[in-house]
Amino acid sequence: MQNLIAQAVPIVGLGGAAVWAVALIIYDVRQRRLPDFLTLPAAALALGWIGFTLQWHALWGLLWSALYLLLALASNGQGMGGGDIKLAVSLGVVIVKHSGVFALLVAIGLTAVIALIWGLILRGRARQRGIDRADPPNGPAMLFATAIVVFTPW
Repeated sequence: MQNLIAQAVPIVGLGGAAVWAVALIIYDVRQRRLPDFLTLPAAALALGWIGFTLQWHALWGLLWSALYLLLALASNGQGMGGGDIKLAVSLGVVIVKHSGVFALLVAIGLTAVIALIWGLILRGRARQRGIDRADPPNGPAMLFATAIVVFTPW
């Protein structure tokens, strides 16, 4: 029975994470914001996990949030929002714990590349429709980059 539970826990965890990520993507694409009820519990869970397990090296994951906070301050809140900063807490901790600090840097760069490509596609479509501006939300790019980095063997 214990073996069955041990096998089920990762599957349930991945399923829950996938549902959470899909909810974030849908919300960010439709509403252009990441809600606190989805980002704050995940951030608290990630930080609580660090404290509970005493795996302090995972605090390097906060580098992503710190970078986004600096970008938000430098741009007076234009483009980078609080939801992105809060989402970066949980994603950064997971990446560092699973794959290390270098993988976190790769995810940050990959997020920028995904957002840039998506933005170019959206701008091309916007021009065809006569719309002035079409910037992509950043949350989906963050989530896709995290999935790529975590599920790619290093």
